[in-house]
Amino acid sequence: ALLAQVAPVMAVFSGFAYHRDISAHNVLIHGAPLSEEFSILDFGLATGSVHFNQEWRTAHVSGDPRYFMPASWIIITYGTRQLEQLPDRQFRDHYISRLDHFA
Repeated sequence: ALLAQVAPVMAVFSGFAYHRDISAHNVLIHGAPLSEEFSILDFGLATGSVHFNQEWRTAHVSGDPRYFMPASWIIITYGTRQLEQLPDRQFRDHYISRLDHFA
């Protein structure tokens, strides 16, 4: 139920912004059992997706480290240059466009 409600909303949302901090503590659950409604909270780390696709090298890694994707750890440890030099471009592409999928 959670994914069925939230995924379509986030698909539309990612057309103009990335939340950057989707995790268990940023989901509100309300309603009776088996008819729950879910809401995403705390857009304080959200960033525009259009600009982020060009500015990801200078944007700070943020959010809850327990939910960081592997690319975030590469940037924290080695910097964006190392991420760009990896033979597997998926790490970079995931960081640029799929930050919230790892939460």
